[in-house]
Amino acid sequence: MNEKFIREALIELGRKDDLGKKELEQKNKCKKFCDFLFKLKNKLVFWRKK
Repeated sequence: MNEKFIREALIELGRKDDLGKKELEQKNKCKKFCDFLFKLKNKLVFWRKK
């Protein structure tokens, strides 16, 4: 019974780890996209001032 509990706990920890990695990847993608939009906005403002 104790072994089964340990196995299930390890599986659950593995799932949480996978979810954490996916969440982190998604946040990185969003950050890169936001940085891109910010740079694009700055370029447009710069060209508009010329």
